[in-house]
Amino acid sequence: MKNEGHIINNDNVLGDIDLIQGIVDAAPGMLYVIELQNMQMVYANEKVLSLFGKTLEELSQMGVKLFDKFVFHEDRERFDAHISDLLSSEPGDVKELTFRLLNAAGRPTWVRTRRTIYKTDDHGKPTHVISLSQDVSREMELMELKAQLEEEKRLLKEEKQLEIFRAILSTQEEERQRISESLHNGLGQLLYGVKLNLSTLNTQLAAANPESFLETKQYTSQLLDEGIKETRRISHQLMPTVLNDFGIRAAIEDVCHKMEAKIMFSFDFEGLALLKPKYLELAVYRTVQELVLNIGKHAKATHAKITLKVKPHLIYINVCDNGVGFDINKNGYKGIGLRSIRDKISLLKGFMKVSSRAGRTEIDINIPISTK
Repeated sequence: MKNEGHIINNDNVLGDIDLIQGIVDAAPGMLYVIELQNMQMVYANEKVLSLFGKTLEELSQMGVKLFDKFVFHEDRERFDAHISDLLSSEPGDVKELTFRLLNAAGRPTWVRTRRTIYKTDDHGKPTHVISLSQDVSREMELMELKAQLEEEKRLLKEEKQLEIFRAILSTQEEERQRISESLHNGLGQLLYGVKLNLSTLNTQLAAANPESFLETKQYTSQLLDEGIKETRRISHQLMPTVLNDFGIRAAIEDVCHKMEAKIMFSFDFEGLALLKPKYLELAVYRTVQELVLNIGKHAKATHAKITLKVKPHLIYINVCDNGVGFDINKNGYKGIGLRSIRDKISLLKGFMKVSSRAGRTEIDINIPISTK
């Protein structure tokens, strides 16, 4: 057998033109050849003709206007730069471009095109370019959808972070307001009382009415004792010394003990030695403290149970009471102090579930413990 023009010469093979035509028609995309001198399309397979809705003769007659008409205007600059890059490339180099062509209906169609110099003249100057293009519109749509979803995810994350930031600021402001009221109405009033009594304690009163002097002196001393206690109370609220001195169990029991006049508390603790580092212990304490205060303020309960179980990779908190409950669908996390708790748990990458009905409100919290 003998090779002639890259075609094996035997009786089972059709002529060169028919074989080439069959190959290009079977190609998985749009195949066309542009003659550069007149910028004419000299060959196009059926997929190209179908995209533009024109015959090869019509496309060839358009010359350079073909690109003016069918290359999407926003991509024209990149298209021209791509052609310039191709014409200055080495023989055999393949250049790729993803851009939009306008189809027969005038709608943009994304194509990914690979081009190379097909023929050159005797001086090595390119005369023909061959291009193979594939419709990648669906791929581009999916990429755009992915980018849109990622942007929406980013915006949601920013909104969530902003929501958490607002909640933290709100919580801090409420805490400052509470401390301000404690200082003004508690410690401030006691100190003012001390000042008034001290102004009456003088040598004249001592000489004229010793009993009144001693009574005023004793009362002033009592006010100072109350002021010291109030200072300790405020200090304890700001930084729970019992937590540092005796641990999380004693700190939680201490919070509940202050409310035992109207609510009976029971406890279930497990694995508390695993509750580390310190910031996590403090976060758990503050969470339970806020939940206990919510029960005292809103639940009208007679009994409540605190469960705190710590495992190597998870902290589980459960707080339930037998109070009046509330409508979750109506109130959600608003008005009962749960929103700030939820946002704190979210910052710790945890999860909080709330269920409530008359006679039972239950809050489940799971917080992962990072091993990093």
